[in-house]
Amino acid sequence: MTDLDAIELRESRRAYLGTPIATNCIRELKAAIDEYNQLSGLSIQFIEDGREAFQGLNISYGVKWSG
Repeated sequence: MTDLDAIELRESRRAYLGTPIATNCIRELKAAIDEYNQLSGLSIQFIEDGREAFQGLNISYGVKWSG
């Protein structure tokens, strides 16, 4: 099997805990994001609850899209 064949066959699944991120960790993450945005000119954002962004999505990473 070639590397390209392996890439075509690869499947990726993620499992996440249902526990919320601790408030102090969120504060630290946001501070680091702010710092790196200032240094780099980027506009990275921390989204605490992104479930709404994925509603209606029926495909998974690695699934071939034929549409």
